[in-house]
Amino acid sequence: MSVIEISQSANLRILIHNVMQRLTRAFPGYDWLVCADDTGGTIDIYLPEMGGNRAYTLHIAKLDGRLQKVVMAGGEILERFGLSRSKASIDELAIIGRDYKGEAIQL
Repeated sequence: MSVIEISQSANLRILIHNVMQRLTRAFPGYDWLVCADDTGGTIDIYLPEMGGNRAYTLHIAKLDGRLQKVVMAGGEILERFGLSRSKASIDELAIIGRDYKGEAIQL
């Protein structure tokens, strides 16, 4: 049996946590997913409800303390699918156009 080893620095785990909190505060009700790469120095923001693995990638070194670029990225993802920047709405999510794979169609 092979073991998958995941190694991330404590600082990277804290950053992921902070990014998740910032997105959740800015855009409540959406199910955000955040992944980071120590080696590449990037952080990826996903909205899994939309399907696929389209992410908004940010360079960690370019993030500010208030994570303003994270909020801008989250807003951009929502706008791509015509979703509200305020609290998530089940009605909005239900009427999103989807392709044959079930992935949301970007506007």
